[in-house]
Amino acid sequence: LLESLRQLAEREQRSEDEVAADLLEAALAQRGANEARIQLWESLSPREQEIVALACLGHTNRQIAAQLYLSPETIKTHMRRTQHKFGVASKSELRTLLAGWDFTGWG
Repeated sequence: LLESLRQLAEREQRSEDEVAADLLEAALAQRGANEARIQLWESLSPREQEIVALACLGHTNRQIAAQLYLSPETIKTHMRRTQHKFGVASKSELRTLLAGWDFTGWG
């Protein structure tokens, strides 16, 4: 880790302390963003969580509707609500936002 820090500082022609401070700041910001996403996830209803998980696994609204025995319009409504809660405009943006999460247990 220290060697990587040294190499990065050398490449950027900055001190190791400056690079370390920037890396720590970025890591803390990322952690805060992750915690905020987790809180948003926990605010979803179990049905919304299920629908988002299936959407993040790549299922279409029609596929989700068929799997959950709901209408595609109901799925669309749930997706709209969850997109609003996460502050994104589309299902693809929601997938990107949660890309690092493991939803395989929902499939």
